[in-house]
Amino acid sequence: MNIDKFIDFDKDKQVIYYNIYLNGENIITKIPIISISKKEKHIENLIIEKLDLLEYPYTFLLNCEQKNL
Repeated sequence: MNIDKFIDFDKDKQVIYYNIYLNGENIITKIPIISISKKEKHIENLIIEKLDLLEYPYTFLLNCEQKNL
């Protein structure tokens, strides 16, 4: 199993979020990051301190179950 995560920015909602891919398939999108600290100006260099998972508590598990993982 290969899990990749990428930081992205939604310009409309002004929120930085994670896109998570399991075996190359996008299974979770737009999980807002509610606490971040910046080392650099670029998004790739952000340090993630806390994710806001309250709105998305079951998304990962449901997607895994649907894919029979």
